[in-house]
Amino acid sequence: MRLIWHDLESVDSTQNFAKKIIKNFVIKEPILVTARRQNGGDGTNGHLWKSPSGNLYATFCISKKTLPKNAEPISIFAAEIMKKAIKNLTKIEIEIKFPNDLMLDKKKCGGILCEIENDQSGAEIMCIGIGINTKKSPKTSQPTTKIDCDPKKLILEWVEIFKNYI
Repeated sequence: MRLIWHDLESVDSTQNFAKKIIKNFVIKEPILVTARRQNGGDGTNGHLWKSPSGNLYATFCISKKTLPKNAEPISIFAAEIMKKAIKNLTKIEIEIKFPNDLMLDKKKCGGILCEIENDQSGAEIMCIGIGINTKKSPKTSQPTTKIDCDPKKLILEWVEIFKNYI
């Protein structure tokens, strides 16, 4: 699987950046967008995802037709893959809180946001947004924590595991 990777210093949100690409092109290969900083990240139900510099901010986009049949709901499927990636790199066991929170010791360490966008041909493209606190845990209304891990290594491990399912 060939992967088109946009690795950015700063962006409003990796999800928004990816959706702009999808709307303007016919997507034949998966796209990965990563950024060291976001200044307008999306959370669930329109909440702002706080995005301190240095954490993992990524969006992985792939044709919905390419997803395995057992990948529903996609947010749980993507979270299970992230759980494996984190364990592979750190030996840390995280938990998944339905529908899309990643938890460590009952504190949020990340989240998954899945959306569908149509490419220029009308094909449905699944956008899997991933945010993981790998360097800093933002102050929010709920307790947060971080997982000490290199964000690039973590997203590449996630992509490698994901590829095993398609």
